[in-house]
Amino acid sequence: MSHKPAVLLATTPSCPHCPGIKRVLEQLERRQLLAELQIIDITQHPQLAEQYQIRSVPWLKIAELEFTGTYTQGELEFWVTHANTEEGIRQYVSHALENGRLADANKQILTHPEWLAIAVSLLADMQEPMQARIGLAALIEGLDDQALLNSILPKLQQYAQHVDARVRGDACHLLGCLHSEGAKQTLRQCVHDPDPQVREIAEESLASLQ
Repeated sequence: MSHKPAVLLATTPSCPHCPGIKRVLEQLERRQLLAELQIIDITQHPQLAEQYQIRSVPWLKIAELEFTGTYTQGELEFWVTHANTEEGIRQYVSHALENGRLADANKQILTHPEWLAIAVSLLADMQEPMQARIGLAALIEGLDDQALLNSILPKLQQYAQHVDARVRGDACHLLGCLHSEGAKQTLRQCVHDPDPQVREIAEESLASLQ
């Protein structure tokens, strides 16, 4: 798969920030960093605004990542060069969660279920902002699709054995959202963790699954 993304920019004639975004994207296109660039005036194509639920502009879609508002040239270049990579998806979900856009992150995960396993890797990165880690927990707690939740069981089992007790504790907490025998087995092991806080979290999660 080519890492060059297709980009769609939605604008209106009255938008003061759209021309700047347009210029940057056109520069990136000239540098052959884009597979395709579409620029559409949503006053002329309102069906596009309805399709993507666009509430303000500039709005753009870089591969499968959706953005609203202004971005610097450096930010746009980052997203253009990373949009089709796991790192780009991870950073996108982290950015949304850090900024309190839980509904946006939830929408994207439900649209792209494979992104959940990528997002869970935030759990093991202690450099991630606390808001993003808290948002990830809220995101997973809000999901009720057990097939989707069970897709992250292997990663949570891995993190339940992490060297950092904080990661183990977070993994045990999220295992309590998975109503599977695999989650229960892992939690039964974690109740013997050397860290007392991890043990307590594992016991609480296990009790919630009984």
